[in-house]
Amino acid sequence: MIIAIPSVTEYIQQSRKNAYVNTAVQYISAAQNLVNSNTDLNLFDTEVLYLMPVGHNKNTSCITLEKGGQSPFNDMWVYSYVGIVYTGTGYNYFYTSMDGSKEGIEFLDYNFLTGDEASDYVIPSFDQTDKYSSVFYWIYNGGSRPSANSKGRDKAICYALDGGVYGCQVLSNDAGLTAMLNKTGKRKAVLLGVVDGKCISEVLS
Repeated sequence: MIIAIPSVTEYIQQSRKNAYVNTAVQYISAAQNLVNSNTDLNLFDTEVLYLMPVGHNKNTSCITLEKGGQSPFNDMWVYSYVGIVYTGTGYNYFYTSMDGSKEGIEFLDYNFLTGDEASDYVIPSFDQTDKYSSVFYWIYNGGSRPSANSKGRDKAICYALDGGVYGCQVLSNDAGLTAMLNKTGKRKAVLLGVVDGKCISEVLS
């Protein structure tokens, strides 16, 4: 038993990591289908990193899975996002997440999640809350359009709908988002939102 217990524990841990990666791949696959089939999602700016919230909360996630979709380590996601970049002819996809037990995946290219060693990218004690929580926020009601001078829209993560609901955050002081943009070579990021169950991509221009 002394020999067997560590082996069983390691097997369970590895199985959970594999399931974690499989969930990430499912989210990306669903994001691909949504982008390819939804003409309302205008993700055509080649300078932008689009961030699509995914998870098991239908009120705040652009994508939920019919089966699963939760973390095998801890049901609840602290955050879970598919990153989307338009190349001019197609799309590249990325993923990042952290669950309630602080198991997480850093901002990672989709191709790295399909290899034999993909589970190695699931990091234990991956506490990125301070880095990402200030980036991935929900929209707030604004009475007036944020100005370029006050919010630096070319350096901000922004969201808007029908000229009435806005969200905007300067990225210059956020190392997490800056690192993501550096990895994709983009100048700005846009957070997609969910309104009345629909994924919205209208943003401040």
